[in-house]
Amino acid sequence: MRHEGLQLDVGVNANTYARDHSAFQRPDLVLDERFATRDLRIKNYGELNRELAEIVQTKPRIHWMNVLEANDVPFAPVQGLQDVLDDPQVRHLNSFYKQHHPTEGEITAIHRPVLIDGERNERALPAPTLGEHTDAILAELGYDESEIARLRGGRDLERDTEDASKGKS
Repeated sequence: MRHEGLQLDVGVNANTYARDHSAFQRPDLVLDERFATRDLRIKNYGELNRELAEIVQTKPRIHWMNVLEANDVPFAPVQGLQDVLDDPQVRHLNSFYKQHHPTEGEITAIHRPVLIDGERNERALPAPTLGEHTDAILAELGYDESEIARLRGGRDLERDTEDASKGKS
């Protein structure tokens, strides 16, 4: 279930399910015959999700985050891009860096998410522009310069590729 950027996974085991509904101040859902067993909660998940969606829509996201945390209910806030970039833990981990792209200017890129020998100081190249590596790839595939020129035949291979990806010929 989602509400204002809050992703909530409803527990199906008895212990988690009871905690979830205690947090939502809906203990009646624990006794509801539609949700009485794990199998029934799975079978009637759509109905259960609708019941809980009505509840969470009554208060702001931060309220439910605090309530769920206090009741030890598993949840995860769904962040927007700027929220992710501003997140204190993401900043602490130095997850993103700036790099210059030849056509897009300064862009934000992500470091690889693992440390190798305690470091992750790699800097990947920016994404290539359309057709930037066409000749090199054709050469790697065994085409010589004259064959590549013949393939081009006065045509723009990159434009043909772009047109083909859009369903044009």
